[in-house]
Amino acid sequence: MNGGLFDACMNSKGWTLTRVQTGPDGVPLPPSSPLAETGKALQAASEAMCAGPAMQRMMQKSACQAKEITLEQLADESFLAAQDKALFSAWRAEVAGFNSKWLAAMRAHSGTKGMGIATSAEGASARLDQASLALYIGKITWGPVQPAAQRGSAHSSGGSIKDPCRALKPTVRSLYPNKDAGRSR
Repeated sequence: MNGGLFDACMNSKGWTLTRVQTGPDGVPLPPSSPLAETGKALQAASEAMCAGPAMQRMMQKSACQAKEITLEQLADESFLAAQDKALFSAWRAEVAGFNSKWLAAMRAHSGTKGMGIATSAEGASARLDQASLALYIGKITWGPVQPAAQRGSAHSSGGSIKDPCRALKPTVRSLYPNKDAGRSR
């Protein structure tokens, strides 16, 4: 009877009535958003890239998803082999592309909070790039790159990176051991 009045009041407050989508078993599906859809698409593309035969050598040294890095990979003291440098560059470019798309989606669909998370993630990603360069030129081994990968992958944790600056300082400091020489703490 008062449906129009109810709709007018609720709509003015930003509420809308929507149909709940259900799966084949009748259970309501979680609501979808453009950010969630982008995340699912990027996750699928990332996993497909990692599963490809060309990337298997890289997957022995690091994980496709940062949260899947193993203790063996963290303790790896080997350097990047010369024959793997081109593959490593291609892999880093793919990962950077996925992260860039994820950060753009965060900014577009998550408001102020998404902007802040994206900005923090970009800083962590820059430090991952530094660690990757150090690995590429032979300054560090694979092991120290892994924590940087865990903290620098914007998409790995759904974009929620907690204080990447503080978390990456030991990794970045290890890249430049003489930087703090002579300083007292």
